[in-house]
Amino acid sequence: MSDKQTKYRLDREGFVANGEPVERPGTTAPEKGPSPREAYRLNAKAARSAEVKARRTAIIRAAVEKRKAERDAERAAAVVAAREQAGEAREVIETGWAKASDVVIPEEYQRVFDENRAWGMALAFSWRKFRSIDVNRRPDGTLAMVNGQHRTWAAQVVYGNDVEVPCTFTHAATTVEEADDFVGINGDGRGLTYNAGFRARVHAQNPVALKVVLVLQERGLRPLWPKEAVRTPATVRACRTIEYQIIQGGISSARAVLSILHEVWADNPEGYRDFILAGLWQFLLRYDGMIRRDRIVKVLASLEGPGVLDDLAAENRTGINSSIGAAACLAVCALYNHNEPTRFRLTPPPVENVGRTTTEVKRLARRWKQAHEEAHNGNGSAPGARASGVWAPGSQPPHAARRRETAV
Repeated sequence: MSDKQTKYRLDREGFVANGEPVERPGTTAPEKGPSPREAYRLNAKAARSAEVKARRTAIIRAAVEKRKAERDAERAAAVVAAREQAGEAREVIETGWAKASDVVIPEEYQRVFDENRAWGMALAFSWRKFRSIDVNRRPDGTLAMVNGQHRTWAAQVVYGNDVEVPCTFTHAATTVEEADDFVGINGDGRGLTYNAGFRARVHAQNPVALKVVLVLQERGLRPLWPKEAVRTPATVRACRTIEYQIIQGGISSARAVLSILHEVWADNPEGYRDFILAGLWQFLLRYDGMIRRDRIVKVLASLEGPGVLDDLAAENRTGINSSIGAAACLAVCALYNHNEPTRFRLTPPPVENVGRTTTEVKRLARRWKQAHEEAHNGNGSAPGARASGVWAPGSQPPHAARRRETAV
């Protein structure tokens, strides 16, 4: 055997080569564990982490239980207040009968009469399904229909105009209270469209509905009422969108949108569709203080008409975000950045799913409201952010954009 060959010998522990142990075939060396000191340190760290986690869980659980108890107490107090405000049923309403011909239909808040629907009720008339109609007995003795005009018409077709119908009588003093009752009865019903309910809420002097009418009147616009043609000039069909903007971002946010759109498209109702209102609103919220109002007007006026935004919004609509309002916001951002110097271009909004986009827009709306309606000057006299000029009439740029020397 040569010197280069390895000599092996066998001992009790296994094979040994030149005096060095060799692993047995098919076996692995056992892994070394931590030292006692390291093991103590790791165990202490794990114990502290478990203790912190348990303490945090207990704090969160206590906070949740406390908030639940507070909500239960608030709900109980609200129930007591509601009962005191409502009073006893016999003091407010009564039941009885009345001739159908004696009940008048108030046009100022009732929904548009649907003859086909009424004929369907008449041809399948049933007193069991008729139940009773809601009628208000006015101070002058007039019986005003609050709910049930279609059922009453069907009964008159079947039994004659003077048929007596079961009624639930109320004693509201004004038509404003009547309209409020009408909204309360039909607001959650399937048959009441938004526009019909909105008209009734306007007559009932609902504060938010009146703000919608006010901000439209400032631009010479008005809501599109039921049974009017969609293309009626100077009307806005998407009052729901404006109402949402007022609730979330305050009336100044809706005023900002309408002032721009009216300057561009005046009385053209196509320029006030819901996705255009929503897209421009999101754009203003997201880039508040970084944009110039005159440039927004300029890029929108450069379009051949509001119909161009249909195609632009469709191009920016993705499978991730199916919101047409968010797609319109992306379209407006692309128009604003077109031919703009690189250093002045806006970062396009991220493409998120509908839930995240909605959450982000609500956060931006709260920030807008705090800046434009809740923030004040040093003397507390007027909203300080009003100086930004984003929503004000004219072409003045906001303060942040005014500092850009070459902004166009």
